[in-house]
Amino acid sequence: MKEAENIVRVAMHPTDQFAAFQAMADQGRSVDEIASRYGVAGRTVEQRLKLARVSPALIAAFKEDEIGREAMMAFTITDDHGCQERVWRTCGGRSYATDVRRRLTEGKISRIGGAPKPSLTCHCGRL
Repeated sequence: MKEAENIVRVAMHPTDQFAAFQAMADQGRSVDEIASRYGVAGRTVEQRLKLARVSPALIAAFKEDEIGREAMMAFTITDDHGCQERVWRTCGGRSYATDVRRRLTEGKISRIGGAPKPSLTCHCGRL
């Protein structure tokens, strides 16, 4: 019966997964427990939990297909919702992940071990 349920079930939109995975994480469930419950890879759970921390306004835009998945992942560089929203407005509509990352980190790239490392603090106040 379980196989039949898996075959006929409708795939959840990632935003629905954000909410479901976050609710389980808030209850103290591990990434592995959540992955097992939903039959997805642990990496998928980790990505969805990161995406759950993006601004609710951007999550709504993502659900309406106004933001692509890669751009949404780029917004996870910072948890600052105000900064995320300013960058989204500045990028205007459909933006590319590279533009989002650049705007969230511009002027604040430091070199650690020779490789650029983006700052985890939002520095978009001058946008």
